[in-house]
Amino acid sequence: MNNQLTTLLNHWYPKRHSQQWVLGTVFDIKGSSYRKPGAMMLFGDLGEQYGLLSGGCLESDLMRHARQVMDTEQQKIVTYDMTDEDDVGWQLGIGCGGLVKILLQPLTQQNSYLALPELLTALKQRNQVCYVQQISEQAVNNAIYSDPKHLILEHPIANDLDALFEHHSSNYSAKAVLLEDINSTSWLYTPVKPSPHIMVFGGGVDALPLTEMASTLGWQVTLIDKRPAYARASHFPTVDNIIKLPANELLKDNALMNSVDGIVIMTHNILMDGEALKVAQHSSAKYVGLLGPIHRRERILEQENLSLSALSTPLSSPIGLNIGGQLPESIALSILSECHEQLYT
Repeated sequence: MNNQLTTLLNHWYPKRHSQQWVLGTVFDIKGSSYRKPGAMMLFGDLGEQYGLLSGGCLESDLMRHARQVMDTEQQKIVTYDMTDEDDVGWQLGIGCGGLVKILLQPLTQQNSYLALPELLTALKQRNQVCYVQQISEQAVNNAIYSDPKHLILEHPIANDLDALFEHHSSNYSAKAVLLEDINSTSWLYTPVKPSPHIMVFGGGVDALPLTEMASTLGWQVTLIDKRPAYARASHFPTVDNIIKLPANELLKDNALMNSVDGIVIMTHNILMDGEALKVAQHSSAKYVGLLGPIHRRERILEQENLSLSALSTPLSSPIGLNIGGQLPESIALSILSECHEQLYT
């Protein structure tokens, strides 16, 4: 199981009524830390742990605290100070050397599961929202938590969040913001974005490791190839959506074209690559890569009456980071690494 928030919530959602659950969230760090503020994890009373808040060092100890939260149904703040030799974080042998503060919150019907079902719905609909949590060990006002409108915001509500949302709209690495209101109550505002959506043109054998790696990352994968012998569902079991249409037919689906974060063109066919490159100019993709050498790229551009300077998104061609790969698996790694860099930095 990957650690994308959508995946964690999908695993938790069917069990939300039948078991006790606790939401763990990193809300503050000082120095080095494996995860950043806004990172979330779910703990179940049968020992389930969905996600990671560290490199695997803290989770067992956090489970102990989570069980206390299940018993009391009260929020709890746990601090691990890896700079203090007397702290449990030091005793656990954690090497990050920083300080991490984690909020543990019970998930119950009474608090409407902290609006996580609504958050999951927003992610499935590929909406970008802000998730809000009160940072306190005191009993909180359940009226706040019973109304999802208080916890899931479609727009920033404070000037401090403007830059956060502006940054988050263009990449996946925006950090959560910890703010105090006029009553000196601390609130964590976490920008939440659906998993990256990558569109792959070309369903040949070399697309298999690429789509599998992307799925392992938790990315949504759409595979397009009109040729009957390519992109067969039995050959691509991890792909979310296979489209057996000419590339230009995709332009009729605005929702699809506006949901794309990255496009990889690898049909090994000059005409089909050209069609795909032209279609990519009408997408929301922040990364577009074309497989093949420079002279092939120039031929495709000339064929489609395009120029590099006129493309809506800079074209990566030759595609991928130069890691010296020759086999399909290493080429897939280089492509996804470059795409990841574009989306997350």
